[in-house]
Amino acid sequence: MRAAKKTLGDAGWKPGSDGVLTKGGHALHLTVIFANVLDSTSAAAEYAMKQWQELGAKVELRGGDNNFNISNTFAAKDLTSWSISIGLTVQSDKASAASTKSEPPMRANTPLSRMTIAAPLTNRASM
Repeated sequence: MRAAKKTLGDAGWKPGSDGVLTKGGHALHLTVIFANVLDSTSAAAEYAMKQWQELGAKVELRGGDNNFNISNTFAAKDLTSWSISIGLTVQSDKASAASTKSEPPMRANTPLSRMTIAAPLTNRASM
């Protein structure tokens, strides 16, 4: 956590009077879209929210089924309406370092400075 705070500070993010980090007059506000069909994914979203809040971000959680997740991320008319997506599985034919023969490859994509955690977080507590 200390290293993350230092990195944000070095990048110019400073706490405002309300404790929320700001840079260039803009607050660090993250909208997290997550698939709430599994308790583990909902818990992961809540955990991520608490971690980002501890860093000084304002976080909004928006959960729904997989259709909600897709329509509010990749199919969204306004790609700036979300910051992070948790629990959306994206299939790929290319292996990643985290894949094994018994599971599909895990991918992390960052389109247009948006972060997508593209694999369900079930049984990935070490990540």
